[in-house]
Amino acid sequence: LLLAVDPSGPLVRRLVRGELDLVVCVETDDLPAGLTTQPLLDDPLSVLAPGDAVDVTPAGWGPWVTFPSG
Repeated sequence: LLLAVDPSGPLVRRLVRGELDLVVCVETDDLPAGLTTQPLLDDPLSVLAPGDAVDVTPAGWGPWVTFPSG
């Protein structure tokens, strides 16, 4: 068993090249043709703040830490 940790893009590319047998990753809209997907879970995200936090609209939230591109 080999465990490879990387962003979704590089993992999917390695899967397509035959370097990996399966990938667990974040689903994207641009998966290459010929791959079969099986959703594992639906994980809702929430934003938490102290009760006395300043009321700011979603447009003012951030900066965010996000998944790397690619």
